[in-house]
Order: sequence, then C-alpha cells, then structure tokens
Amino acid sequence: MKQRARRPKVLGMSPPRQLNTRKLDPRKVAQDVDLKKVIKQLGSVAEHVEAISEDVRILSAQAKRLSQKLS
Repeated sequence: MKQRARRPKVLGMSPPRQLNTRKLDPRKVAQDVDLKKVIKQLGSVAEHVEAISEDVRILSAQAKRLSQKLS
C-alpha cells in the first residue's frame, strides 16, 4: 500500500495550499491568502519557539548545576 505524501511544514506549520511551489502564481496568491491569518499564525509560532527556548535554557542551567555538583 502506498503512503500518502505529507505536506511540508515551515516553522512547525503547514503553509496554505495556495503556496504550492509547483503551481505558484504570485498574483493569485496575493488575492487568496489572508495576511491577517498568516500573521496570526506566525505570532503563535513565535510564542511556541520562545517557550521552547525558555525550556531549553532552564534545562541547560540545571544540567550545568548538576555537573558542577558531581565534579
């Protein structure tokens, strides 16, 4: 059984179907894409990346403290 191809993701979100690179027509994209929705999605992705980077920073600090105690 052949598996269905997954849609590519950019920064964790799937771009709108109108942005298919094979059939990209800039005039049509400009008319069809809701910029307010895209900007809102980018804002939520930015918040998600910020939260993950904060988690990584905290884990890094904990690992550093643990390694200092073990040394």
